[in-house]
Amino acid sequence: MKFLNEVIKDCRILIDVANYRNYYRILVLMKKYNLLTSIKLVTNSKLYYDILITDKNISCKDRRTIILHDIRNDLHFLLELCRAILNSDKLKEITIGIDPGIETGVLMITDGIIFFKKVYKSHEDVCQSIRDILWYDKVTKYSIKVGSAESCYGLVAKIIGIIGELMKKRKKLKISIELVDEYEVSKLTSLYSKLLNVKDKNILSAYAICIGRGKKLLST
Repeated sequence: MKFLNEVIKDCRILIDVANYRNYYRILVLMKKYNLLTSIKLVTNSKLYYDILITDKNISCKDRRTIILHDIRNDLHFLLELCRAILNSDKLKEITIGIDPGIETGVLMITDGIIFFKKVYKSHEDVCQSIRDILWYDKVTKYSIKVGSAESCYGLVAKIIGIIGELMKKRKKLKISIELVDEYEVSKLTSLYSKLLNVKDKNILSAYAICIGRGKKLLST
C-alpha cells in the first residue's frame, strides 16, 4: 500500500489546455495534495509523457488521458490520476475508512493506492466528501467502513441517507457499508505508523478501519 505521491513519483505529465486558467487550476490541486514535487511536468507534446491532462475534446483518447470536463471536484481529480497511473478504464474498488469522533479521521484507498486522508471537525463535512466521491462513475464498487465508536450510528444513518438519495439517480451503484470493531483494529496502529510514516492517530485509525473486516450493514 502506497500513497499517491509515492506512486506518481517521477511520472511525466503533459498539461495541454486551451484555457490557461485550467493550467493553474491543475497546479494548485497538485500543490494542495503534495503531488507537485513528485511529478515531472512536460511542456512539449512531442516529448514522451506518461499522463495527459487536457480540457480539449479529444476523439481518440487512451487510458492515460484525463479530461478536465469530466472532473466534478478534488476527489475526482485524485481518482483520475490513480486511474491513469494504473492505465485502466475503470477502477475496481474505492474503500473509505472513517474513524468517527470529535475529530473524524477519513482515509481513502483505491486499487492499492492511498489517495486521500484528512481529519474533519464535523460529520457534515465528512458527509459532503462522501457525496462528492460517490458521483465518480469510473469504478466498479464502493466500500465504506466506519469504526464502532459511540458517535458512529448518527454518522452511518446520514451516509445511508446520502446513498438512498444517490440511488435514485444512479440505480446501478454498487456500494456496501461495514461497521468495524475499533478496539480490534486499533491494536496495530503503532505498526501502521511505521509502515506509512504517519503520526496522526485519527488517520492511523481510519487506515486500520479501511483495511479491516467488519459487520455488513448495507449492500446494494
